[in-house]
Amino acid sequence: MTRQDSNQRLIIAATLGLLLCMVMACGKKNQSEPPKQTAEAEALQQSQSALPLATPTPRGEAPPEVVETLQGPDPAQEPFFNQSQQMTDSAGLNPVPLPVSNSESVPTAPPSVEPTVAVVSPAVVPSQVWVFGYHQFQTPKPNPYSITTDAFRSQLQFLRDTGWTVIPLQQLIGFLKNGESIPEKSAVITVDDGYASVFHHAYPLLKEFGYPWAFFCYTDFIGSGRAAITWEQLRMIDKDGCDVQSHTKSHPFLTRKGGKSPEAYDAWLKDQLLGSKEMIEQKLGKKVNALAYSYGAWNDYIRERAVLWGYEALFTVKGQMVSSTTAVSEIGRVIISKDNEHLFSRYLSQPLKAPESMQTPQMSSGQTEGTPYPQNSMPEAVNESAESVSEKSKE
Repeated sequence: MTRQDSNQRLIIAATLGLLLCMVMACGKKNQSEPPKQTAEAEALQQSQSALPLATPTPRGEAPPEVVETLQGPDPAQEPFFNQSQQMTDSAGLNPVPLPVSNSESVPTAPPSVEPTVAVVSPAVVPSQVWVFGYHQFQTPKPNPYSITTDAFRSQLQFLRDTGWTVIPLQQLIGFLKNGESIPEKSAVITVDDGYASVFHHAYPLLKEFGYPWAFFCYTDFIGSGRAAITWEQLRMIDKDGCDVQSHTKSHPFLTRKGGKSPEAYDAWLKDQLLGSKEMIEQKLGKKVNALAYSYGAWNDYIRERAVLWGYEALFTVKGQMVSSTTAVSEIGRVIISKDNEHLFSRYLSQPLKAPESMQTPQMSSGQTEGTPYPQNSMPEAVNESAESVSEKSKE
């Protein structure tokens, strides 16, 4: 190796050593002095430190931005924030909301908050009932409480043609006492007293139409003469769509004490109500739980006694549509007679009303003295004394 080659190698080694020293010096300087932040980073850091941290929402409450979404923003408050654009702080715990410009869409509730949905029940037409009362049919002599079979047939056909359902008496009692379901437009057919014309003229028509019905009979009249129905006939119809119930013992004005002492009046009243009930139950082997006041006469004491002696439903002659608010101890009936038979269709054509507008008005005295029959239409047994009728029933 020449001397010249040795000098070149020394120069190269010295140069490499100098470069290595410079590199090491630069590395130490970088570690001791952090790099300068850019202007954009400094601005971002200042904006974040100026914004308040979001307060955690207590459990069970909707976040304020959700409430504002449902209610709308309050102009007096600061601009609301969109939770979907929130950031987290350096610890990753509390969210830092970012402002939303007015041009952005209204924020939506987070998935964890279930919106409250108002459930609106559909309008329900209440079930309502007309209760009709009859007495006699196709009598040979003029009688204001008797209607012809043609008129009766027309009324039964009208019920069918206009969509009314004739329901049994016991179904009506279940509706009023226990809230049992009945058709929206229901009707109940009842007949009073116990005339033989019911068996010969009304019963065949009711059977033809397949309509259930109730027969309120006063027991002293049954089997008392040609005009009266017999116990044998009652047994037959009671098993064939008819429901025989009580109409007292001798069809008196129950509210008239006739000078009786309180003890005597109570014994007489018990015989009229409980006596007739037990007689029908014994003769027909059935339960009697409904009473039609004779002449529609009643008061609070009579009603209390009737309930005490086992009656579940009490019927008057106060004609009003029956609804779920009607008291089962004061069920009104529309009495159909020769004078008003043309109004039958008008009753059924009245619009259905809300139950609260149909409550049966109470009389101020809590009673009614009833409506007497015209003299020429009174049941023959009523025109006689209770003693004479009783004697007839024994024959």
